[in-house]
Amino acid sequence: MCGIAGFAHIQYDTSEVHQYQRHRGEDHQGSFNTEHLSLYHQRLAIIELGVAGNQPFEKDGYVVMFNGEIYNYPTLRHQLKAHWYTSTESEVIIEYFKRYRTDCFSFFEGMFAIVIYEKSTQKLYLARDTQGIKPLYYQYFEDKSLAFASEMRTLYRICPQKPTLRSNILEAFLLRGWSASDATIFEGIEALPAGSCLSYAMAEKTLKITTYRPYIPTVPQPPPANAKASSIIEYVEKELLYSINKHCLSDVPIGTLLSGGIDSSLVAAMASQAKTRHHFCLALPKEDLARAKMPDDYAYAKILNQHLGASLVATPLNSKEFIEMLPLCVAQFDEPNGDPAAVATWLISKKAKQEYAIRVLLSGLGADELFFGYRRQKALLYYPLGHWLAKIGLLPWVAWGINNKSIEQVFNAPTLLDALKMAWQKEFFKLPEIPEENRMLNLILEQYQGIKTLNEVEWQSFLRHNTLKTADFTSMANGLEIRVPYVDTILKKRLSFLPDNYYIRQGIQKYILRRIAEKYLPEAIIQRPKVGFGFPLSLWLQHHWSSIKAEIFSPFFLFHIAQHSKALPWLAPLLQTIKQQNTPTKYPFLIYRCLVFHYWLRSL
Repeated sequence: MCGIAGFAHIQYDTSEVHQYQRHRGEDHQGSFNTEHLSLYHQRLAIIELGVAGNQPFEKDGYVVMFNGEIYNYPTLRHQLKAHWYTSTESEVIIEYFKRYRTDCFSFFEGMFAIVIYEKSTQKLYLARDTQGIKPLYYQYFEDKSLAFASEMRTLYRICPQKPTLRSNILEAFLLRGWSASDATIFEGIEALPAGSCLSYAMAEKTLKITTYRPYIPTVPQPPPANAKASSIIEYVEKELLYSINKHCLSDVPIGTLLSGGIDSSLVAAMASQAKTRHHFCLALPKEDLARAKMPDDYAYAKILNQHLGASLVATPLNSKEFIEMLPLCVAQFDEPNGDPAAVATWLISKKAKQEYAIRVLLSGLGADELFFGYRRQKALLYYPLGHWLAKIGLLPWVAWGINNKSIEQVFNAPTLLDALKMAWQKEFFKLPEIPEENRMLNLILEQYQGIKTLNEVEWQSFLRHNTLKTADFTSMANGLEIRVPYVDTILKKRLSFLPDNYYIRQGIQKYILRRIAEKYLPEAIIQRPKVGFGFPLSLWLQHHWSSIKAEIFSPFFLFHIAQHSKALPWLAPLLQTIKQQNTPTKYPFLIYRCLVFHYWLRSL
């Protein structure tokens, strides 16, 4: 895991770039420079810890640097006859590029953002993994110069002409906390799409983006969809074990990020024979959780820890600490993020790295998208019925998976697309309008197949553009790598045969994952109701309402919000309503997002 940046035909000074991404890796910083090209690399050493692993790496007229991990690189190295000088991933990338050109990216299993410079042709190649786990942002200027980096903040800070903010992306952030688009909050800065390769000819200054397909091994073949349940469960278990073991490839100790739920607990249990030393979780005040009627994740994490006999490291956090540390935390966000869970990941990563020298944490992210785990998915599965009932005035108030206040809006939505976007919002004011997002979602929904389509929607939107992005910048802010075994291209493809009744049965979601977990986890964790990781947000905002109010109604914040008043006409009346409130209980999520945006703006 590292930080990368590059500049082609850029006229402004880029020598300061190392300081902007030093947090991503302090083991080595390297650079490669020609008259018109500068490449910069910050290294977090995890595999091949010696100097051979330093980057940029040069061989046979090629220069490579990358961020991430290629888990099958030992196998690839063994399969290709070449003059090998090191045992590094960098050398494998160069040799496969020499042999297969841009098709080489199809062979790499893992999470990566790769940069290759071919000296003989003076061409740059940038590639991103097929699931978009590792970030890579770029700017292609009017004079056809190119800049790219692991973090959009780096591009913003290094460029003398600061890009403005996109109003529609800001609106999506304020309405739901994120946007499902490769367009970033900064005008002119784009995310390289997942599974894409950008080629840039230095001489002509031309840019081209193409996609590539991952290579999926044909063995082992999945059992028939009508096979015995025991055969299907055994196959899925083996595939999960394969992915988790693959993600444990490391020359440094590994820990696990625990939420107390089935997803992360199963990862911890299945990885317990690897190099995992510690499990890390958050511990919130019991009295606050009780008042907010929220479950205690730490209590479930302790149950798992006793079951596995491992070391559990709790990171305590109360409302005062949360409010005090929020400006520092948000100042390291690559872009605003409206999920308080981002603070938890940042805080746990900081403790794991600084106090326990852990550089890698395994996470349970992606299991909900892979196994139909979100409650909103269950509600949307019944949208046709709910929409019809709403039309004739017989909408039942049942446990669809969304709160009763929202369910009427969701089922009254004119289309499934609108219903889906409404279900993402915890407080509904209006739907954000992002054309790129709508096009992507409509393409998926055109081939609607119920459960599998709803999984794919979550996979390509919430997971890719919110959860994975947040996991990267909150962990790498502390020089720590988060790995996501459920978010694996081969695993996803091999489980695509599963019949619907293995996702949900008798109303119980993630059915097959629960069956597999029976072999590894205590019953209390398996039977635990689905709850999203969160904070007693409304209560904590109420504890500090006077100071929060002063921040979000400060001249600084109001001035910057006013710059987008034409694009956000709905916001000013809401802010006026909030200003008159004695408590923040009516719109806690909007208030929190305003606070985050305020701190984020101040940190630019």
